[in-house]
Amino acid sequence: MLVLVSIQLGIFGIDEAYHPVFAAIFKMKHSVGAVGGIPGHSLYFMGIEYSEEEIGKLVYLDPHFI
Repeated sequence: MLVLVSIQLGIFGIDEAYHPVFAAIFKMKHSVGAVGGIPGHSLYFMGIEYSEEEIGKLVYLDPHFI
Protein backbone atom coordinates (compact mmCIF):
# COMPACT_ATOMS: atom_id res chain seq x y z
CA MET A 1 0.00 0.00 0.00
CA LEU A 2 1.30 3.45 -0.95
CA VAL A 3 0.65 6.52 1.18
CA LEU A 4 0.05 10.02 -0.21
CA VAL A 5 -0.39 12.68 2.46
CA SER A 6 -2.56 15.75 1.80
CA ILE A 7 -1.57 18.63 4.07
CA GLN A 8 -1.91 22.35 4.71
CA LEU A 9 1.02 23.70 6.68
CA GLY A 10 0.64 27.45 6.31
CA ILE A 11 -0.89 30.24 4.30
CA PHE A 12 2.20 31.98 2.87
CA GLY A 13 4.88 29.39 3.47
CA ILE A 14 5.86 26.36 5.50
CA ASP A 15 6.80 27.11 9.09
CA GLU A 16 10.14 25.63 10.18
CA ALA A 17 8.35 23.71 12.91
CA TYR A 18 6.99 21.41 10.19
CA HIS A 19 10.37 20.55 8.63
CA PRO A 20 10.78 17.42 10.82
CA VAL A 21 7.27 16.35 9.77
CA PHE A 22 8.26 16.48 6.11
CA ALA A 23 11.46 14.56 6.83
CA ALA A 24 9.44 11.86 8.60
CA ILE A 25 6.94 11.62 5.72
CA PHE A 26 9.69 11.02 3.17
CA LYS A 27 11.38 8.41 5.38
CA MET A 28 8.23 6.29 5.61
CA LYS A 29 8.66 3.03 3.73
CA HIS A 30 5.43 3.32 1.74
CA SER A 31 5.32 7.09 1.28
CA VAL A 32 5.09 8.48 -2.23
CA GLY A 33 5.19 12.10 -1.06
CA ALA A 34 2.81 14.86 -0.07
CA VAL A 35 0.45 17.17 -1.91
CA GLY A 36 -0.53 20.70 -1.01
CA GLY A 37 -1.16 24.15 -2.33
CA ILE A 38 -4.01 26.55 -2.91
CA PRO A 39 -6.83 26.41 -5.50
CA GLY A 40 -5.29 26.56 -8.96
CA HIS A 41 -1.75 26.09 -7.65
CA SER A 42 -1.08 22.60 -6.33
CA LEU A 43 2.32 21.13 -5.60
CA TYR A 44 3.50 17.53 -5.27
CA PHE A 45 6.38 17.26 -2.78
CA MET A 46 8.51 14.24 -3.53
CA GLY A 47 11.59 14.52 -1.34
CA ILE A 48 14.24 16.62 0.37
CA GLU A 49 17.57 17.50 -1.22
CA TYR A 50 20.43 17.86 1.23
CA SER A 51 23.79 19.48 0.60
CA GLU A 52 26.79 20.27 2.77
CA GLU A 53 26.06 24.01 2.78
CA GLU A 54 22.30 23.95 3.40
CA ILE A 55 19.92 22.18 5.75
CA GLY A 56 17.68 20.81 3.01
CA LYS A 57 15.35 21.94 0.28
CA LEU A 58 11.99 20.44 -0.61
CA VAL A 59 11.86 18.88 -4.06
CA TYR A 60 8.48 19.42 -5.68
CA LEU A 61 6.61 19.30 -8.99
CA ASP A 62 3.76 21.45 -10.20
CA PRO A 63 1.24 18.98 -11.71
CA HIS A 64 -0.18 21.73 -13.95
CA PHE A 65 2.98 21.78 -16.10
CA ILE A 66 4.51 18.96 -18.10
